[in-house]
Amino acid sequence: MEKNLANQKVQEHKVEMNNLNMALQKATGEAQKESSEGKKNMAKLRELENEILRYQQTINRMTGSSEKAAVSLKQDIASLQKEKQAADQKLQTLKTEYDELNFTLKKTKDELLRLSQEGKINQSKIKEMEAELQKNRLTMKELSSNSDKYTANLKQECSNLLKGKSAAEEKNTTLATEISQLKKKLEQTQGDLMQKQNETAAAKLKSQMLEEHLENCKRMLEDLKGKLELQKKGYETQLHLVHSEMEQKLALQDSRMKLDYERKSKECSHSTETIERDNKHLLQEIEQLKAMHIIVTKTKQEIQQQLDSLHAQLERTEKQKGAVELELLKAKSKITELESEKIKMKSSISQIDNVSKENSKETTRLKQMLKQREQKLEIAENEAKSVKEQVASYIKEVKSLQEKNLKLEVTINSGNKCLKEAESLSQTSHQCAKDSELAKLKTELILTQKIVSSYEEAKQKLEEELNKIKLTSEIATLEKDKALEELKKVKQYKMERVNSRVEERRITENTVLNLTTPENQSKPLISSSNHSSEHTSIVRKSSRSDKGKSGKIHSVTFDIITSESSCDDSTDLSKIDQTESSTPKFQGLRGRISIKKLIKTKIITHELALKLEKGLITMEELEALLGQFTGKPASIAGIYLESRKKKLSFMEAAEAGLMAKTYAVEFLEAQAATGAIIDPTTGESYTSLDALDKGIISGSLRDKITDADKAVSGYPHGGKILSVFQAMEERIVDRHRGKGIIEAQIATGGLIHPLIGMRVPLECAIEQGLINQAMLHTLFDPVSNPKSFHNPETGQRAYYIELLKKCVYDITGGVYLLPFGEHHISSFSPASTHRVSVINSATGAEMSTYEAYKANLIDRRTYLFLSQQESEWQEITSMDSDGNPLHILTDQKSGREFCIETALSLKILQTSELDSYRSGQLSIFELADLLISRKVVIKDTRSPISGLWDVALKKRLSILKGLQQNLVDRLTAFKLLEAQACTGGICDPATGVRVQIAEALRQGLLDENFARQMQQYEQAYYGIIHPKTGKTLTVTQAMHENLLSKDVGHRCLEYQLATGGLIDPETHDRVSVEEAIQNCLIDKITAAQLKDDHLHAKSITCPKTKRKISFKEALEKGVFDSHTGLLLLEAKPRSAGATSSFQYIWTYRHF
Repeated sequence: MEKNLANQKVQEHKVEMNNLNMALQKATGEAQKESSEGKKNMAKLRELENEILRYQQTINRMTGSSEKAAVSLKQDIASLQKEKQAADQKLQTLKTEYDELNFTLKKTKDELLRLSQEGKINQSKIKEMEAELQKNRLTMKELSSNSDKYTANLKQECSNLLKGKSAAEEKNTTLATEISQLKKKLEQTQGDLMQKQNETAAAKLKSQMLEEHLENCKRMLEDLKGKLELQKKGYETQLHLVHSEMEQKLALQDSRMKLDYERKSKECSHSTETIERDNKHLLQEIEQLKAMHIIVTKTKQEIQQQLDSLHAQLERTEKQKGAVELELLKAKSKITELESEKIKMKSSISQIDNVSKENSKETTRLKQMLKQREQKLEIAENEAKSVKEQVASYIKEVKSLQEKNLKLEVTINSGNKCLKEAESLSQTSHQCAKDSELAKLKTELILTQKIVSSYEEAKQKLEEELNKIKLTSEIATLEKDKALEELKKVKQYKMERVNSRVEERRITENTVLNLTTPENQSKPLISSSNHSSEHTSIVRKSSRSDKGKSGKIHSVTFDIITSESSCDDSTDLSKIDQTESSTPKFQGLRGRISIKKLIKTKIITHELALKLEKGLITMEELEALLGQFTGKPASIAGIYLESRKKKLSFMEAAEAGLMAKTYAVEFLEAQAATGAIIDPTTGESYTSLDALDKGIISGSLRDKITDADKAVSGYPHGGKILSVFQAMEERIVDRHRGKGIIEAQIATGGLIHPLIGMRVPLECAIEQGLINQAMLHTLFDPVSNPKSFHNPETGQRAYYIELLKKCVYDITGGVYLLPFGEHHISSFSPASTHRVSVINSATGAEMSTYEAYKANLIDRRTYLFLSQQESEWQEITSMDSDGNPLHILTDQKSGREFCIETALSLKILQTSELDSYRSGQLSIFELADLLISRKVVIKDTRSPISGLWDVALKKRLSILKGLQQNLVDRLTAFKLLEAQACTGGICDPATGVRVQIAEALRQGLLDENFARQMQQYEQAYYGIIHPKTGKTLTVTQAMHENLLSKDVGHRCLEYQLATGGLIDPETHDRVSVEEAIQNCLIDKITAAQLKDDHLHAKSITCPKTKRKISFKEALEKGVFDSHTGLLLLEAKPRSAGATSSFQYIWTYRHF
C-alpha cells in the first residue's frame, strides 16, 4: 500500500512538474518575443537618429548659404549709397545679384519641400511607434496575467507541500509505531541472545570438560603405550633367554649323547632301557618348549588387540572433539549474527530518527523558501506597475513630440509663404525679411536640437528600463528553475529514503527468518555487520553534504567603507575593542570577526562585500572562501608509529623515550604559536588556556605555552598590540625565535593578524606591516635563519615546512602526524607513483591523497593542501620539431612530465575533462592525478640507465642535469649516454620517451660536446654506412673495415648484450650471442670476450657509493621507475655545502 501511495504521489508530482515546465516554456517564448520587439524598437530609434542628423546637416547648409547672401546684400546697399551717380552700372549689378538670389531661393524651396517630406515620413514612423507601444502594452498585460498564473501555481504548490507535510507526519507516526515494534523485536532478540549466550557458556563448559577428558585419555594411552613397550621388551628378552637356554641344553645333550655313546661303545655294557628313558626325557622337554612358544604368541595377540581398542577410543574422542568444535563455531556464528542484527536495528532506529529530523527541517526550509518566493513575486509585480507607469510617460512624451512636429510643419509653411512674399518685395525689404526668416530658422533649429536631445534621453531611459525588465524576468525564471530543481531533489531524496527503509525492513525480516532455520545457524555475519556499518557511515556523510547544500540565502546589510585607508597594526586598544553589533560576524581563530574589519584590512574586497549585501553570496559561501584563514591550523599534532600503526601525542612520545622532551616542547610551542593546541586522539583544537585547564598540557609548561600563544593574541607594548615581526623590531622577542614562529605560521596557512584573530595572505601581510620583503627573502636562508626545529627520529635540524611535508593526514581525527619508523611510508621512491599521505589510525589503512579524495574520505581543501605538499605541477607551452604547440604538465619536485596532446591522442584524457580543467572546475593537481591513475606503465627489461634519482630531493634527473648538479662525474655521464645512444636513443626520464641526438640536443638532454661524441654510438644502433659501397655494416664488420675503433665497438656490443641482447641494425631486433654468430653479426672471439664478465671495464663511478663499477653492475643497482618503466640509478650529492645552498634556493622557490 505504501508503495502504491508513493507511486501515486510521484505521478502527481510529475504532472505538476510538466505543468510548470509548460508555463516556463511559455514565459521563455514571451521573453524572446519581448527581446525581438525591443531589438526592432532599437533599430527604428537608430533610423530616427540618422534622419535627425540628416535634418541638422541640411539646416546647417541653409544657414551657411543665407549668411553668405546677407553679407553680399549689405555690400550692395553700401555700394548703392556711395555710388548714386553710377546707378545704371549698379542696377545691372543688382539685377545679376537678384538673379543669384532667385536661384538660391529656388534651392531653399526645394530643400523646404524635402524637409516637409521628411516630416511626413517622421509622422508615419511615429504612428508605427504608437502601434508598437500598443503591442508593448498588450505584452505587459500578458506578463501580468502570467505572473498571476505563476502566483496561483505557487499557491497550488504550497497546498501540495502542505499535503506532503501531512503525509510525512502520517509517515512519521507509522515510523514511530514501527520503531516501537522494532524495539520490541530488539528486546526479544536480546532475550534470545542471553539464552544463546547461556547455552554457549554451557557448551564451552562441556567442551572444556571434554578437552580435559581427552587429555586424560591421551595420558592413559601414553602410559599404556609405555607399559606395552616395556612388556614387549621383557617378552623379547625372555624369548632370547629361552632360545639361548634351549641351545645350551641341546648342546649339552649332544655332548652328553656323544659322551654316552663313547662310553657305550667303550664299555658296551649299557642297556637299551637307559636309551629309551633318555629319548622320552628329550621328547618331554621339546613339548614343554612348544607350549611355551604358544603362550608367547597368545600374549602378543592380546597386546595387539588392546592396542587396537585404544586406537579406536582415540578416534572416538577425536570425533567428539570435532563435534564440540563445530558446536562452538555454530554458537559463535549465532552470537555474531545476533550482534550484527543488534547493530542493524540500532542503525535503522538512528536512521529513522535522522530522517524524521531532516523531514521536519526540510518542511521548515520549504516554508521559508515559499515565503521568499512570494516576496519576490510581489517585488516583481511592483516593478511591472512601475514599468507600466513609465510606458504611459513614454506615450505622453511621444504625443508631445508629435505636437512639436506639427508646429514645425506650421513654421515651414509660414516660411514658404514668407518666401513668396519676399519675391514681390523690393531689394531692401527682401533683405530684412530674409534676416527675420533666418532668425526664425535659427530658433527652430535650436528647438529641434533640444527636442532631439530630450528624445535621446527618453530613448536611453526606455533602454535602461527594458534591460531592467529583462534582468528581472531572467532572475525570476532562474529562481523558479532553482526552486523546481530543489523540489525535484527533495522528492527524489524522500523516495530513495522510503525505498531504502522498505528494503531494510525486508532485509531484517529475512535475517530473522534465516536465523530461525537450522541451515543458516552456522554462517557468520561479520561481513554483513561491517557492510552495515559502512552503509551507515555513508548515509551520515550524504546527509551532512545535503545539509551543507541546502543553505539559506540571507540578505546581509552593512555599511561598506569606501576609503582605501588600511588599519594599522599599532592602533590603540580602545579603538580595537569597539563592538560592531550592526555588521554580521563569523567565527575566527579567537572569537567572532566582523566584516567591517575584514574590509578595512583588505582581506575581503568591496566587490565581495557588495555581493554579500545584495544576497548573491551567502555567509556560508564566504566562510568557505575564508576557511583556509579561519579554520583549524595545519600544524603537526603528534607522532604516527609505523610499526604499531598507532598515534601518540608529543608528550606521550617523550615519556615513552621515542624523542627528547625538548623536541616535544618545540612542537607544542609551534601549535600554540599557530593558533591552537591539537589533541591527536580526538582531533579537537583548544586554546592554550583551555588545554592547560583540561590537563592536555602539564602545568610545568604554562610559561612557555602562554609566551608562544602571544604570537596569536599579540604582544602588548605601550598601549598597542604588536605582531611577531613588530615585536622582533622592538626587541621584545628574540630574532631567531621570532623567525621560527613566522616560518611555522606561513607553513600552516598564513601569518596571524593579532587584531583580527585570523590568518592573512602574504600580500596583505606585507601591506599591513606584519612582515617585510627582506624578512621573507631570508626566511629559508640557513645562514641568517638557522633551522629552529628538530626531526624527532634523526635529531637533525629542519624547517617546519620540511617536517610538514613528511607528515601524513589522519582521517579519524583530521590531524597531521609525523611518521616514526624504519618504513618511511611518507617518503617518495621511484617504484611508487604516490607516497602514503593519508592514513586511518582506527583501521590501520594507508593510502595516497588521490585515493582518499576519490573515496570521499577527505574534502577538496585538504586534498589540494596535501597535493601542494607532495608535488608542484605547472603547465608549460613548448614547440615540437614541426613547430606545433605542445602543452606539458611538469612536476618541479619529482621531475615527472605529461603532454596533454599525447594524452588526448592515446585517449588517456577526454576533451570534456580538458574543458573542465580549462574552465577551472578541475585543478591542475586533479588533472595530473587523473593522468597518473590512468597511465599503464610496463617495466622495460631492456632499458639502459635512463636517468638519475636524487635521493636527497626525491627527484628524477637526466644524465646531463645530474652532471650539472654535481651528482655524477663527466666520464660516468659519458658512459651512461653511450649506452643510451647505442641501444635505441637518448632517454628522457621525465616522459620515458627515447629520441635521436638532434632532438635530444633541442630538448636539452645533451650539450653540443656530448652530441658530437655520441654520433658514432648512434650509428652502432642504426648501422654504419660504408663510404664506398653504401652498404649498412654491423659493429663487427665496421671494426674489421677500420670504420669504427675496436674500443668503441667493443663497448657498444657490451652495452647491447647487457641490456638484453645484440641489436640487428636492419631490423633492430634483439639477438642472442649464438644467433648473432650464426647470422654472422659477430665472430666467436669477440663473443667469448663479451661473455667473460672479468674483462668488462669498471669505468663507471657509482653516484651513490662513489665506487668503481661496470655497466652490468650499474644495471643491477638500478631501480625501475613507476612513471616510465625505465631504469634509474640512485645518486647522492658529493659535497654538503653545494647541496645546502641548492636546498635553500629550492625551498624558497617552492615557498
